Amino acid sequence: MQSAIAGLVIAVNLALAGGAVASEAAPAATAPPAAAAAAAPAAAPAPAPFYVPDAVIKQAISDVLHAEAAPVSAFKSGPEIYSGDPTSARMTAAFNQARVPDCLHDNALKHQPAHIGPIGVVGPLSLPWVISAVLRGKCSLP
Repeated sequence: MQSAIAGLVIAVNLALAGGAVASEAAPAATAPPAAAAAAAPAAAPAPAPFYVPDAVIKQAISDVLHAEAAPVSAFKSGPEIYSGDPTSARMTAAFNQARVPDCLHDNALKHQPAHIGPIGVVGPLSLPWVISAVLRGKCSLP
């Protein structure tokens, strides 16, 4: 979008530069007589109206549109519809966290931690908790 605006600004500047050259050359060719200039010393010359030819604007717009890439569609298509957005990533993480772990791996006691009071039980001493997790359905056997 910024390049479109930049192209339009360049086109306007080119058109104004061409108009300024023409307006500077015109008063020299048609200089008012000295008597008329002396009669109206306080009157300032009227500024030239702002005019940019349509052909210049159309050319600037077409140049910018050809220079830019094709616009991206607002609608998704293909396999990226089903993945890649933050909602699906959050849901995938939630399902992975809620999945029942395998009893023979290190995360077997994820839903039933092995603790005796504030003391955590690890290694072969946690075998009673693994058996309890199997019986309660907190982990699954393959």
